[in-house]
Amino acid sequence: MSDRFPPEMLRKLRNEIPISLVIKEFLKIPTKLSEVCRKEGNMSDRFPPEMLRRLRNEIPINLVIKEFLKIPTKLSEGYFRFLCPLCSEFITATNPKTNLARCFLCEKNFNAIDIVMTAKQVSFRSAVDYLVSIKSIKSI
Repeated sequence: MSDRFPPEMLRKLRNEIPISLVIKEFLKIPTKLSEVCRKEGNMSDRFPPEMLRRLRNEIPINLVIKEFLKIPTKLSEGYFRFLCPLCSEFITATNPKTNLARCFLCEKNFNAIDIVMTAKQVSFRSAVDYLVSIKSIKSI
């Protein structure tokens, strides 16, 4: 992508495009759980697997950790580090390619849903609802 656009233009776009637009229009993730259930024809207590996959994989975990959960972070040795919500240590890293985070001290792996459940101490359902709702809150 950077071959086609000047770096200054990319920086400007990153700072000016609301995340709600990116998630809704480009990633095509519905903004309300009722939209998903209606679309999938699923009004039961279960979330559609495709929706869960997209929440885990397409919302950048670094963004969830830093911007939405406000977990303390730092850049160390070229890695994005965060304060582990379980052991309160910075012996962590994230992998943007897999969209996963790991604490090497307590040996816990986190995806976007897991980190919300752990940091906010909420249920799976509440974590999914939170990730669905954050799309309209912040800007990149």
